[in-house]
Amino acid sequence: MAEFEFAGMTFKGGKMFLVLTALSTLAGGAWGAFEFYNDYRNMKETIESYVAPDMSGIEQQLAVQSEEMQSLRTLLDSLDVKVEEVEDTLSEDMDKVETIARRVDDKTAETQREVRDDVYAMEQKLNERVRALDGDLRTLRKDLEDKIQTILDNPLNN
Repeated sequence: MAEFEFAGMTFKGGKMFLVLTALSTLAGGAWGAFEFYNDYRNMKETIESYVAPDMSGIEQQLAVQSEEMQSLRTLLDSLDVKVEEVEDTLSEDMDKVETIARRVDDKTAETQREVRDDVYAMEQKLNERVRALDGDLRTLRKDLEDKIQTILDNPLNN
């Protein structure tokens, strides 16, 4: 079996394997630490050389949009006021129209009553005249029949 002597110590088989494992672990840890440090330095350089992008164009666009939004808000507020005014005016006009419609309905109903009363009165007068004419016709017929009978009864008539 292989033997290894170092600083007055002799390493055989399993001990040698443990020493090699320990040395390789230390070497791997040192290499990992170096890589970590190297990445840290590279990142530090990248961060230090970072220049923020120019956002002035976006800021100008945001400012313009903000102004446009403000003007739209102002316009909407004025439109809201105008809509309320129109709504109030329409409400007043509707009240006036309803009042006029009620007056027209009342006047129409009153006129219909007057016309109905007038027609009824005219109908009564007409009925009275028809009765009077009927009576006069009966009287005239009776007189005519009497005269015809008198003429027929007259001995000189033959």
